[in-house]
Amino acid sequence: MLVSIIYLPLPDVVHEWRRVLKPGGVAAFSTLRHDSPRAGVVFREVAATFGVYLDNPNAIGAPASCRELLDVAGFEDIEIASESLADLERMRAAYIATLTAGDLDAPDAGLFVVARRPPD
Repeated sequence: MLVSIIYLPLPDVVHEWRRVLKPGGVAAFSTLRHDSPRAGVVFREVAATFGVYLDNPNAIGAPASCRELLDVAGFEDIEIASESLADLERMRAAYIATLTAGDLDAPDAGLFVVARRPPD
C-alpha cells in the first residue's frame, strides 16, 4: 500500500499503523530530509518575510525524529537508512535489498524507515 501522509497528524497515523498491523507486522515509509528540497526551504523563508508562516511538511525528516515517532507509538527493531536523492535507482535498490545505513546527515538525503510491531 502506498499512502501520502504529508498533511496528516503523524503521531495519530503511526499509532493507527501499529493498531492495524498484526503482531510482528512491519511498517515502512520514506521521507525527505527536513531541509530538503532546498527550494521548499527558501520558499518558506521568503513567505515568512511577508508574514506567512508555513509548516515544514518534512518535519520528521531527521533520524532522531523518525525514531522518536515510532518509539512513542510502540514500534521496535527500528531501522533508518539514508541515500542520496541524486541516484534514485541506487536508492531504491539499496532500500529494497539491504537497507544499509548511509550518511544520515547528508543534506540531499532521503530517509527510509522500517519498524516492527512487537509480538503481543
